[in-house]
Amino acid sequence: MIKRSLKRSQVRSDIRATGAGQSMKSTKKERSSTPTLKVLNDLYLIETDPPAKYEGVLEIPDAYKAFYENLPETGVIVSRGPSTKLQLEVGTQVRFGKHSGQRLEFNGRHLQLIREHDILATIT
Repeated sequence: MIKRSLKRSQVRSDIRATGAGQSMKSTKKERSSTPTLKVLNDLYLIETDPPAKYEGVLEIPDAYKAFYENLPETGVIVSRGPSTKLQLEVGTQVRFGKHSGQRLEFNGRHLQLIREHDILATIT
C-alpha cells in the first residue's frame, strides 16, 4: 500500500480546477443572471442595422466615395442616460453621424453608444 501525501498548494489547485468548494448559491446566481447595459450620463443607446455584407467586389468611383462614406446613419433609441437634456423618448428614430459614438454588439444586437450632441435629427 503506497501512501501519497499531497501538499496544501496541490489540494488548493485541485479545488480551483474542479470547481469544488463553491457554494450552490453563487453558481445559481451566475447561471440565472443575464447581462444588461446601463446607460450613464448624457449617452443614448441606439440600435442600428447590422452592417451590410457584400459578396463579390463593388467598386465605387473616387468622386462618390467621400459622399457615400459620410452619410449619416439611422437607428432607434433603446435607452438613455439620466442626465440627457433633449429627453428623447425610447423608440424614437434618429439620425447621427457615421463615425460618432462607440459601436458594440450585445446579445446579438448591433448597438451604438452616442453622446447627446452627436444626434443630428429625429425622424417622425
